[in-house]
Amino acid sequence: WDQNGSINQYKIDIFILTKIWKINPERINLGIPYFTKNKTNIFTMGPPWRELSYKCKNVSIETNICNGITFVGKKMNKDIGNLIKTNKLGGAFPWAANYDSVQYGNSLVNWLAKGLGLDIDLFNSETRR
Repeated sequence: WDQNGSINQYKIDIFILTKIWKINPERINLGIPYFTKNKTNIFTMGPPWRELSYKCKNVSIETNICNGITFVGKKMNKDIGNLIKTNKLGGAFPWAANYDSVQYGNSLVNWLAKGLGLDIDLFNSETRR
């Protein structure tokens, strides 16, 4: 994850997988961490987004830091979804989907869906029927 919202590492990975290793893009699913990095930015698992999001209610679309902790924010999720769609990849793999927040206007998977071109609110009871 990038605290500035860059998805360049995802782009590099797609290039390596599809152009160098010649893997069929439809077989590639991009993983998106819905857990967080700890405050020292070391790759140890911090709290899931659902446990952190109450500290940053209705977090801005551009924000990737909450309470000093880096997470894959709304715009990053949307950009990753768009990257998946544009490159005709197999899909996304939010790790773990139940780490997302369904409260405080902070769902990340809804922004991923927007990037994939899906105009739905996955946590709206009307769209879950």
